[in-house]
Amino acid sequence: MRCLEPSGAGDRTCLAGSAPMTMPACIGPVSLSVAEAAARALAQPVTGVERVPLAAAKGRVLAEPLLSPLDLPRFDLAAMDGYALAGDAAAGAIVENALPIRTGAPLPPGTDRVVMLEDVEHRTPGIRCRRPPAMWENVRRAGSELSLGDAVLSAGIRITPAAALAAAMVGADTLSLRRRVRVGFFCTGNEIAPPGASLAPGQVWNANRPFLLSTLARTEVDLQDAGDLPDDPAAITAALTDLAGCDLIVTTGGSSVGEADYMAEAFRRAGGRFAVRGVALKPGKPVMIGQIGAALWLGLPGTPVAAFTCWHLFGEPLLRTLASLPMVERRTETAAFAAFPRCGRSEVVLVRLMQGVAQALPLLPTATAIADGLAILPDTGSELHPGDAVTVLPV
Repeated sequence: MRCLEPSGAGDRTCLAGSAPMTMPACIGPVSLSVAEAAARALAQPVTGVERVPLAAAKGRVLAEPLLSPLDLPRFDLAAMDGYALAGDAAAGAIVENALPIRTGAPLPPGTDRVVMLEDVEHRTPGIRCRRPPAMWENVRRAGSELSLGDAVLSAGIRITPAAALAAAMVGADTLSLRRRVRVGFFCTGNEIAPPGASLAPGQVWNANRPFLLSTLARTEVDLQDAGDLPDDPAAITAALTDLAGCDLIVTTGGSSVGEADYMAEAFRRAGGRFAVRGVALKPGKPVMIGQIGAALWLGLPGTPVAAFTCWHLFGEPLLRTLASLPMVERRTETAAFAAFPRCGRSEVVLVRLMQGVAQALPLLPTATAIADGLAILPDTGSELHPGDAVTVLPV
């Protein structure tokens, strides 16, 4: 149950079917912990199942257990290259009725064991067994691996090449998989241009687009890319409205309080309701979280380092919850740097983990390429010194 700020004026309202919250709305800069809790409260795993060809299932999550439609193996078969025998053969005795057989071939009727080639001396006629096999030795019995109705793959597993092999062994050419998460995405800003384009005065290359496209290029994501939009409230509102059928909408830019920052206004016009509007966080204060219809919305700041930080703090957990994937676990590391955060504001430091310690990196976009994690400094204002423990979120 959760309350969100309504799209229009007036008092806060609740989502359909929920009761009013006694807690204040998360509007205005709130603490990082409050913002993270608000995001967790919104996200629920997507539902729905789709049949997908086995060849296209890699990386997807199995929605229903795969049961064997037959006994496996279907028949008694040779587990080794050698000779199929009927009954006991004395050591050193010549066997004239031995039948040559290859690995995986059905055992000839009347035979019940296989002697390996390495244990055979060829004679004319027949063979001599150096070490006679016992009954059913070097034989895979029918139904010894799986029986009809046995579970081959359990629901909830991610399909790997090995899982595809197991599915194919029981004749499965399609699998019932969890529906992919529908993610809508666009960037905003008159100042952004595609990387490699000629830059007009005041323009910058859009670093957020390739970062987020790469981040969202996952088997569990069905991406709907609305492109790059100008700072135009009508265009942004239309894009948000068009993407309202998604499970998650991710946008960049327009989230601050400048004259051309229209994202919040467009979000309201599209019928959106805020859960978080601003976090006491450096970098990333303008981040916004909300909902348009059934779609969750994450409004990332346009500054690349802030977008990078807020994606890992909020976007990654939202997406993983929707896709029923495990969370990235935070770790406690030893700091190799000093920091003096301001009381009342959480701060994030890009770090590289080297020789068992977290070394601080410049808070610059180019430093993200070598960052191993985000060191999260709490809003208590406590000083951090080399050798102190620090919480790190791997990236």
